[in-house]
Amino acid sequence: MSNLAATLWKVARLEEAEELGQQVLKACIEAFGTNNPDTIQAMSNLAATLRKSEKLEDAQELDQEVLKACTEAFQTSHPHTIQAMSNIAGTLRERGKLKEAEELDQQVLKAHN
Repeated sequence: MSNLAATLWKVARLEEAEELGQQVLKACIEAFGTNNPDTIQAMSNLAATLRKSEKLEDAQELDQEVLKACTEAFQTSHPHTIQAMSNIAGTLRERGKLKEAEELDQQVLKAHN
C-alpha cells in the first residue's frame, strides 16, 4: 500500500495518495506503535503528500509528530531526525514563516556538523 501511495503522489493523484497514506499510517500504528521506523516513515510520507496538496498546517502538524517520534526513537543527530527538522523548516518557509524556518535551518546545520 505504501508503494501505491507513493506512485499516486508522483502522478499527482494527491487525494487518493492522501487517503491511502492515512490507511498505511493507521495500519502501522496498530501493528508497530508510534515510534517504529516504519510508522515514522509512513507519517513522513503522509506529511509530504499534505505539503504537496498545499495543506500546509496539517503537514506541519504531522511533521512535528514525526520529529517527536524521531527524537524518541533515535538520537537528535540521527539522519531521520535531522530530515524531520528540515521538512518542518521547508513547510514553515512555504507558510511564509521565514524567521522560524531560518532558526530551524540553523539547527539543521548545527546537527550536520
